Amino acid sequence: MCENDALKDYDQCSDIKKIHKQAVDLDDASKPAPQQPTPPPPPPKVEKSLTLEHLESATVAPALTKVFSGTAVIEALGNKVLVIQATADTHEKLAQLVAAVDVPPTSGESLEEAIYPLKHLSASTLYSSLQTLFPSSTRKSSFSYDSGNNAVIASAPRSVQQAVERLIQQLDLPPAARVVEKTYVPKHVSLDPLLSTLQTLYAGGPTRITTDARRRAIIVVAPPETNAKIAAMIQQLDQPLDPQSAPSERIYKLKHATASAVSTTVQTLFPAGVADVRASYDAANNLLIVAATEAVHSRMEKLLAEIDRPAGPAIEERVYVPKHVPTATLVGTLQSLYGTATSTRMTADPSGQHDSQHVQRPAHGSDAVCRNTA
Repeated sequence: MCENDALKDYDQCSDIKKIHKQAVDLDDASKPAPQQPTPPPPPPKVEKSLTLEHLESATVAPALTKVFSGTAVIEALGNKVLVIQATADTHEKLAQLVAAVDVPPTSGESLEEAIYPLKHLSASTLYSSLQTLFPSSTRKSSFSYDSGNNAVIASAPRSVQQAVERLIQQLDLPPAARVVEKTYVPKHVSLDPLLSTLQTLYAGGPTRITTDARRRAIIVVAPPETNAKIAAMIQQLDQPLDPQSAPSERIYKLKHATASAVSTTVQTLFPAGVADVRASYDAANNLLIVAATEAVHSRMEKLLAEIDRPAGPAIEERVYVPKHVPTATLVGTLQSLYGTATSTRMTADPSGQHDSQHVQRPAHGSDAVCRNTA
């Protein structure tokens, strides 16, 4: 840049350097963030039905819904059929649980007492489900719980105790092994940037985060404690835009630069999809119209201060052929008189075809200087 001798001393050379630096700074600031890998979508939910042999569907459906809250939709159809919407893994777990509890009514078995300390599942939640699944009227079973020790106490026949043991094995799992599905509908932020942020922070392991464009929602399948963190993060991010960060439109009246050319430059420096900047122009009035954030407007003002400046003096070239004085002598004299000027260059023509002086100077002749180009 500016390596040509003819440009080295021009004011324009300094301008070009400043503009180049400004363009590089703006280009670096507009560099898009590296794309984060997109995690695989959560497994699809399918609808299946389970037929009960001994229990009533109206009794079993509410109990299983409490246990599988957020991961399955369970409804009673008639007296003996459960209609379930869930993933394949959840369907398998539900089938095992139903097989464990759907046993014939107790007859002639003696009662046994058992205490089941729980590691992860809430004793009060399990107690409520057990009362529904094993009613005292048909199963001769009664249950209570100790919230201080997080334990369930069962007084029931051996067959029911075995069913309770299998139920606890299936449900008393670490939080990471239990996931629930939550739907979040942001009011202010766009889905795609919010999805990218949440995936960067929380995706992985059992956690899956996707969007539902139709409902304009974020779908999260995750352990309860992760869902709680995601809910808090969404609440923090889903805020109305600060006026300082909201795009605003400004009109810039250009004095020297052409509005159409500057508009093209702005669109190049702030490409769509990288920066939220829209530029247009009014050619008749030489106006640049920019919609952008305050931060971008601040950069725009600095950029325009560099490029919206008067052009340098026009340069014209003339040839003088001295008739009496030797060319070299005349060149030396002129250089001593005008050699400090920056816009004029004078050369001597050594071709031998004629003795001449070759002068480049501003069109208005205010800085007439000569430059040797031999």
